Amino acid sequence: TEICNDGVSIAQLEIKFSGPGPWTIVLQKRDMISGNTSTEVYSGIPESDNPKFLPVSPNVTTEYTVIEISNANSTNTVPSNSVTLTVHPLPEKTPIYLKKP
Repeated sequence: TEICNDGVSIAQLEIKFSGPGPWTIVLQKRDMISGNTSTEVYSGIPESDNPKFLPVSPNVTTEYTVIEISNANSTNTVPSNSVTLTVHPLPEKTPIYLKKP
């Protein structure tokens, strides 16, 4: 998926669950420029929120991976497949010229 670094563009990450809810997930974000990683925890996700859509709008190309998911029955720490959101810079402003026929 791709977005533009315009401060407005948003992508939606879709996460589908199996088993009974509510669920808790740990989402890892990896900045593909610097390599830095961070995590966010989303807890209490109800069954009515399956699939879960998470809006994201990073400033640089970022890789997302669910590194942990749990419900009342168990916890799974096997990472999911990763998805990369490519962020393109805004095009440079260029003059527009009228061409006379």
